[in-house]
Amino acid sequence: MNTGSEDSLDALLLPVDASLTHLPSVLLSEAATFYLRKGQTVVVPNGPQSGMVRIAGAEGEFLGVGKVQEDGTLAPVRLLAQ
Repeated sequence: MNTGSEDSLDALLLPVDASLTHLPSVLLSEAATFYLRKGQTVVVPNGPQSGMVRIAGAEGEFLGVGKVQEDGTLAPVRLLAQ
């Protein structure tokens, strides 16, 4: 039984970070995105001071979840594969 086309089914999909909207979002620069994807901590100017955050790359794409460390840097916790 065919209940719909792929396009109509795609319209029902939620963004991968839909369940994380309760976390503040951090938008990284291109350089910070590069280093974070390598597992390194990065500095986020004007970002949250503590806690877990949703991480968006330089082009706005969802990268994963990170945690703001005591020194103010952002460390990756779980990242999506490229």
